[in-house]
Amino acid sequence: MLSPSSEPIPAPRFLGVRSYAARCVPLLAAGLVSACGGPGQAEDPRDILGSDLYYEGEDGTQGTKPAAPPDPLDRVATDTECRKAFAHIQEVGAEIAARAETDPAKAKQIRDGAHSSEAKAAVERDVKRCLAEGVSAREALCYAKLRATANEEELERQFQRCGEYQ
Repeated sequence: MLSPSSEPIPAPRFLGVRSYAARCVPLLAAGLVSACGGPGQAEDPRDILGSDLYYEGEDGTQGTKPAAPPDPLDRVATDTECRKAFAHIQEVGAEIAARAETDPAKAKQIRDGAHSSEAKAAVERDVKRCLAEGVSAREALCYAKLRATANEEELERQFQRCGEYQ
């Protein structure tokens, strides 16, 4: 009989290490088989589907994504876009010159000069050159968004950035 202070006798291990190995061998074999892969490549879908490979006109075997829609600004600028751009450049130039003027009457005269017949003739000349050179719509839009700034270097950077869109 066991006394309360004695420890229980451990159960005999009949299989011992062999029992542990017997449990691990199937796991090891399964791992090796799955790591080796299969026959190499997937089956040809034509063997399974036959001629039914297209869905809404797209080849289902290629896995390609539909082409992105073309950028609407990747084209030559229209007459309207060129006109808007160069009229804005005239206004920005007049605004910068008017800001530099100390006399308010002279500043108003400069601003009004951006809408004179001479300014309109200059815009027409620039629009013809814009169309002849094939300025891009992106570049024309950039010119139409120029900001009037007192800093000449900043304005030059804006023009350079727009010129890079050509």
